Amino acid sequence: MRWLELAPGSRYEGFLAVRTVAVQRTRHGSPYLDLRLWDGECEITGRCWDYDGSAPVPRTVILVSGTMELYNELPQLRIEEWRPAGSNEYDPARFVPESGRDRQEMWQELAGLMGTVQDAVLRVVLRRVFADAEFRRSFAVAPAAVYYHHACLGGLLEHTLSVARMVDQMARQRSDVDRDLALAGAVLHDIGKVFEYDWGGPFIDFSDAGRFIGHVILGCLHLERALAGAAEVPELTRQKLLHIIASHHGRREWGAVVEPVLPEAALVHLADLADGELDKMQAARAEARGERWGPPVLGLGRRIWAGD
Repeated sequence: MRWLELAPGSRYEGFLAVRTVAVQRTRHGSPYLDLRLWDGECEITGRCWDYDGSAPVPRTVILVSGTMELYNELPQLRIEEWRPAGSNEYDPARFVPESGRDRQEMWQELAGLMGTVQDAVLRVVLRRVFADAEFRRSFAVAPAAVYYHHACLGGLLEHTLSVARMVDQMARQRSDVDRDLALAGAVLHDIGKVFEYDWGGPFIDFSDAGRFIGHVILGCLHLERALAGAAEVPELTRQKLLHIIASHHGRREWGAVVEPVLPEAALVHLADLADGELDKMQAARAEARGERWGPPVLGLGRRIWAGD
């Protein structure tokens, strides 16, 4: 039975991927294991109170048995027994969720949007960025996050398509916005995530490049590589597109290298923020298990209404 289907007091036994492991102490000084576990649908807090020095290894899969209980109104797993899982005992694909949308259909829709760009220079930019077949394949499969939003295979494509659609619709309402520039920026804003994440194991994690550099700078670097030798792309156009990528988080404290100074950059930031927030809320509603309020949303810090 999946974790989300359990009621407090229910027994649980199954294979879980280990995200993090920490040794903590109770108020009385007794050590216990504090685990962040993943079942392919949601993250589970696991507590092993009878800690005796043996601990799971992060980024591995374990077989656990225990009881689901509530602590501060949040579910957690009281682990009674655990052991490392053999590689032939579980399907690694089970732990990596996939987008609910067909990736080929999403790519066709995004390609259709790119085809509406009228500016000849921006069309060259988009062609050069997606010219490499391996990059296109990775772009279609990559997640958009480890935890927060669209954390699934195909999540980057789903998120990019949603942001591009919103930007396209909003830009058409504003005579002071260069719609082609805004749309091209929306398509390119997260290209660095192709290099930021590793999705080959039992769960999505950061790549070395993701931890060292992050997707904002990785995206700028990839755009620079794609445009190397493209004399037909003016320097100002390059700078505007790099600015959209560098500023799409909106504020420096949110991870932006610079803050938006173009209306097109502001538009991409707002659409990116809206799509991420809405996806978090959708995930929280799915985890509500019929309750009127979902669990606290990671990255939002509040419960979301899940009723009618």
